[in-house]
Amino acid sequence: MHVYLCHFIRLIRPSLILLMAFGLPGTALATSPNAEQWRHFNIRTVDHYIIPRYQNFAEETATLEHAAQNFCQQTNGSNFSELQEAFKTSMLAWQSIQNVRFGPVETFMRIFAIQFWPDKKNHTEKQLRQLINSEDPQRLSIDALHAASVSVRGLPALERMLFASNSETNLSEHAFQCRIVISISAYLAHNARNMVTEWRLDMRPQFAEKDPLDSYFEDDIDAATALIKVLVEPIEVIKDLKLKRVLGNSVEQVKPKRLESWRSELSLRNLDANIHSLEAMFQGPEPGDGLAPLLDTSDREKISTAFNELKTTLAELSHLGSGDQTGILYYTLSSQEGYQLASRLVSQLDALHDMLETAVSELGIHLGFNSRDGD
Repeated sequence: MHVYLCHFIRLIRPSLILLMAFGLPGTALATSPNAEQWRHFNIRTVDHYIIPRYQNFAEETATLEHAAQNFCQQTNGSNFSELQEAFKTSMLAWQSIQNVRFGPVETFMRIFAIQFWPDKKNHTEKQLRQLINSEDPQRLSIDALHAASVSVRGLPALERMLFASNSETNLSEHAFQCRIVISISAYLAHNARNMVTEWRLDMRPQFAEKDPLDSYFEDDIDAATALIKVLVEPIEVIKDLKLKRVLGNSVEQVKPKRLESWRSELSLRNLDANIHSLEAMFQGPEPGDGLAPLLDTSDREKISTAFNELKTTLAELSHLGSGDQTGILYYTLSSQEGYQLASRLVSQLDALHDMLETAVSELGIHLGFNSRDGD
């Protein structure tokens, strides 16, 4: 009898789900949003998530450019720590929009020019050394850098020049090296400004207009799918490249120099910026915005809880260590506690990814092939 009852329930389950989706009393299942709801999600995400974060990146890289000029020209009473801090705020601004991998950031390979990472064959060191040894000022213009290897145009190249043990002395005593720092900073600021403009003038209409002349998307759902990929796919990048590639299979196998931004000791802060950024996109800037309101209550609460658990683990990692090493992943991952916390992050990211993928599939969004290419 029990077997037949189970079989009967399986047969009628799809019908029950349909009834519940159309408003059976006491249910909280989401129905697939209509075109107007998707357009609202799209426009609000672009206006209040993507463009402001690119604007912040543009402002921080402009500050970085000025800090480089001031230090190298010894003006405005600037010091080296101010230049290093300007780099850090620029990197963290990038981390909050690093997940957007389509649109203007694709043009001219900007995404790689801004951050060529992971650099598995040490291209940055080799190309940077060639540039330094050339002492050719003609290789430092915006146009010249545009034609140069992506490995010497962006944040990782700057990090190597600003966070070596002898960086301040090198830059103070070698004018050409300081000019390289100014040029890369100017190139970053130039690209950031252009991306803000292109998002406002070229990309936003693709989300806001029903029939744009040069349609980037087939329809509102296609546009929403591109945005939702920005939320879901980066979770695997964080998990696989920023953590699992570093952790290996045991604490004895940890490779801390595989961490992102280990020289500037930003690895953990980068992760924190990534998670907070993704959560902000999920929750939306105001009630009724973001992806969360489109999901059923159960999915929304589970995903919100998953984000909170991730933030709790990150906070625990940030308090690990002692003295100047507190919260620095480069050092704390070599401890059993640090390794276990980082491994917990991996599991939590896995769970969050699965929750999001399942939840959006219930809205009729199928992400398909993961488009990430290992950057």
